[in-house]
Amino acid sequence: MTGLMLAMVVVFSCSRGPRSNGALHDRIHISETGYITRAECTLENFFTEAAEADSLLTDMVTYIGRKPPLATSLTRFEETFREYYIHYSREFRPIFFVITPDDTHYYYLSRPARSTRGNRRGVGGFFFMEDGQIRGFQELFNTYVMAEEELEEIGWTLFRSMVENGHVDDFIGNDQYIEWPDERLKYNKELFEWRYSDPG
Repeated sequence: MTGLMLAMVVVFSCSRGPRSNGALHDRIHISETGYITRAECTLENFFTEAAEADSLLTDMVTYIGRKPPLATSLTRFEETFREYYIHYSREFRPIFFVITPDDTHYYYLSRPARSTRGNRRGVGGFFFMEDGQIRGFQELFNTYVMAEEELEEIGWTLFRSMVENGHVDDFIGNDQYIEWPDERLKYNKELFEWRYSDPG
C-alpha cells in the first residue's frame, strides 16, 4: 500500500463523534470530514517499510542538514553525497508526520543544534512527492534550542497549526516557540536554505 493510500485509510477511518477538549487537542483536522490523532502522526505510520521510511528521512535531511565540505546548495543532491546524508540522518528524529488528502507531506523533526540552551531544535515544513521524488520542499520554521521533551510538546502545537492552517504565523516572534523566520532570516525556496536579508 502506498503512503498516500495508507494516509487516506487512516484519515477516513477515524471516528467523528463529539470529543472532549483534551481529545480534540490530540487530533488534527486535515480535511472537511477527516481527523488524525497525535499518535498516528508518525513517519512509520505512513511508510510502514523501515527502508522506505529511512530513505525518505535521508531525502529530507539532504534539504535540511548542513552540506558536506565539497557540496554546494544545489550539488548536495547528487548521488556522490548520498552516503554522507545517510549517516547524517541518524542524528535526526522524526517526531510528527502526516500526508493530507491533497498529497501535502507535513513534517516536524528534531535536529542537531549548538547552543548554551541545549543541542536539539525542531524544524517543520512540508513537501510534495512526484514519481518518488521530493518536490516543492520548504522549511516553515525552526524552534529555539531546548530539551527533547519540550521540543515534542511545543512541536505538536506548531505541527497542528501548520497542518490545519498551512502556516505558523501566529507563533512567529514568540520566543517560546520559533527562532526563525524572523525580521532578517528568511527561507530561500530556490536554494532551500535560510538566508539573512540585507538590513538596508
